[in-house]
Amino acid sequence: MNDRAEPAASEIVLDPDLIAFAAQAGFRLHRDITSLTLADAGGEIRYTISAVPDGYLLTRAERAGEPEELLWASTLGYVELILVELMSPAIEHRRLPRIKLPYGWNEAADGFEPFRADGRWAGLRRDGVELPVRLVDGDILHPVIQYSHLLGGSLRELIDSFSSPDGAPLLRDHVRESSDR
Repeated sequence: MNDRAEPAASEIVLDPDLIAFAAQAGFRLHRDITSLTLADAGGEIRYTISAVPDGYLLTRAERAGEPEELLWASTLGYVELILVELMSPAIEHRRLPRIKLPYGWNEAADGFEPFRADGRWAGLRRDGVELPVRLVDGDILHPVIQYSHLLGGSLRELIDSFSSPDGAPLLRDHVRESSDR
């Protein structure tokens, strides 16, 4: 049992580089008492970070739909990494090539091994050590595999990779021409 208090929403502070990237992608930050939400201009897509016992929960909602769980992580840094990937399609207006990450269960990034966790969740081990992050898993698409490819560098390097015409410095091997979508 954990007797630590869960972090308050006021303690959910995103990296300034991520906030700037979100703004470029057309997302705005909204706070309430229990969470922090990044929403696109029309509120059509909303990513909400909520403080939960032992970490943070990321959900996604579209239009008037109910939020769907995407990721739990013990630290905000893990949440920030996936937000870069989730918001990146919105910067395509800059005519950047599409980054297409592998999603097959056997296609994890070097040094990572996926595992099935409780229920519909999956996790990752890096060099045999379990990471404190879980993603909702699919039957064919495995977000945990895609996520493993985001863990190769810093948040700044990941933002630079999604903002670069060649995916540098981290995602060069995953750049696809527009006809490969």
